[in-house]
Amino acid sequence: MHKCVPVGTHLCIHDADSLCDQPQTRVHNYVPTGTWLCTDQEPNEGRLGGGIFMRYRACRLLPPGVCSVTPAAPMPTRELVIAFDADDTLWHNETIFENVHMRYREMLAHYHDAATVDRTLFETEMRNLELYGYGVKGFTLSAIETAIDLTNGKISSDEIRRLLELGRSMLAHPVELLDGVAETLAALTPLHRLLLITKGDIRDQERKLAKSGLAAHFQHVEIVSDKNESAYHAILRRHDIAPTRFLMVGNSLKSDILPVLALGGSAVHVPYPLMWAHEHAEPPRADGRFFTLDNLRELPALIASLSANR
Repeated sequence: MHKCVPVGTHLCIHDADSLCDQPQTRVHNYVPTGTWLCTDQEPNEGRLGGGIFMRYRACRLLPPGVCSVTPAAPMPTRELVIAFDADDTLWHNETIFENVHMRYREMLAHYHDAATVDRTLFETEMRNLELYGYGVKGFTLSAIETAIDLTNGKISSDEIRRLLELGRSMLAHPVELLDGVAETLAALTPLHRLLLITKGDIRDQERKLAKSGLAAHFQHVEIVSDKNESAYHAILRRHDIAPTRFLMVGNSLKSDILPVLALGGSAVHVPYPLMWAHEHAEPPRADGRFFTLDNLRELPALIASLSANR
């Protein structure tokens, strides 16, 4: 968007590169309701494909060629900001790792039993976590190291190549959304400011987000090396979000729930059938701030209830 409408103005959305009947008003193509739109002066929070952003906000989607410019209402001071985890909250991830684990155990079956392979691989991953971080690449390096150790160096170059191919296949795996994700985000986008907060390899997470088709729902995307209290504190401070206005949604008690509750925020746990051992934690006690859902489809009703009581 070019600089043309006063800061705080609400804009409709219609065809790209067309001018509406309001003087000096130029808008882009369809974007989700609530998206902050790009301009070239007076920076503000927001990100949509790069650039600097002002406080322009899409108020609703209208047919092509129809435009409506109305004064912007101030953002509610107690607006609930909702953040989502990505892996195993929005799309399947742990099932991909588990399938590779099965093939890994089969490869090493003539050296050790499955329990020994699993235990040794986990120990190697934990030892390397500080250096490699989370994600497929660190897992693949740890899997190769473990295979060398468990075979006393007898693993062949062909077998190592197979491990590399397994890692590559994980990185290239299609992104498969969980049930209800697309509908839930579509319902929440017009009503709330949404963030995506995920950890792991930046390139892989960016790839999955791009292929998911969900990127336009999020006003901010944070890919961090770990999800702990200090990471969440930095995110909240960077985006000027009070913990009491923040709700985190995710499948991991350790990474998505406990750090947010410790900061005074609220959290929704949506369990995934599989869980990496490193992410296990005991459910917390935080009446009125901690909730558990069976499916993400239940989230809009919960948030509506919370918003009504704020």
